[in-house]
Amino acid sequence: MFALTLIGCEEVVNVDLPYDKRIVVNAFLGRGSDTIVWLSQTLPVDAAVSVESASLRNATVTIEVDGQVVQCPPIDTLPGGYALPRLTSWAGKSATLRVKAQGMDAVARTTVPPMPEIIRLQARRAEQPDDWEPGGGRMYVVEAIVRMYQAGVVWVQNDDFGRFEPYDIVPMEFWTPYNAVRRGDTTNLEQVAVPLFSTYVNDNDPYSRLPDSLRVRLNHADENFIRFLDRPRGGSNDGFGFGGANPYFNVEGQGIGLFIGVAQTPAVTLPVVRID
Repeated sequence: MFALTLIGCEEVVNVDLPYDKRIVVNAFLGRGSDTIVWLSQTLPVDAAVSVESASLRNATVTIEVDGQVVQCPPIDTLPGGYALPRLTSWAGKSATLRVKAQGMDAVARTTVPPMPEIIRLQARRAEQPDDWEPGGGRMYVVEAIVRMYQAGVVWVQNDDFGRFEPYDIVPMEFWTPYNAVRRGDTTNLEQVAVPLFSTYVNDNDPYSRLPDSLRVRLNHADENFIRFLDRPRGGSNDGFGFGGANPYFNVEGQGIGLFIGVAQTPAVTLPVVRID
């Protein structure tokens, strides 16, 4: 318990700030790049915050898949990192993650969605005022048209354009364009549009043009991820709810955080079809 003393003009007010120690889980499961579950811990308000102090070391981490329990060993070079098993395909599989550390127990469960499909990449003219045409150019939205087999969150990784690469390493620090399809929506799962990026195109300028093709991977996350992205203010920029909204977590027991199943397609190179 940390006592904060506020000294005013005439009186001293002591405010007790409780400390609720928890395991923090932050991990996607199912993509080829997701071989790590990141674990940290909540810290007292007066603690010096750093990667070293927040990382959860010496934890016992297991994952259960298809009735088999597999140990997830720590990664010595990555504080708080534990290696997940590699499977040929996680699509459609359910998994249970269990973490034991410092007298605490946390459990998280997720199901990886069925593998989605990319139908095509296209560039369509963005809506903008008629008089907004600097130098005769136009803004285009480059997007993927994809097929989903159930509700969830879909986004595209672009292996070619580094400046447009999404930040999607862990679910609680998710900053990338996506489309969320909720159960019961009228969205046609056969034709779901997923934005990649917007770019200015001027046909008279050889340096301002659309790419002919892109090498991309499609990601489809468990529908529960929508519940986190919806809070607060429709985004994940306030992951611990400091803005007043309670975020959604799917970690139970003495833990908080997210463990989200994701089906990821292999990388493919596709042409970008321009739609004027």
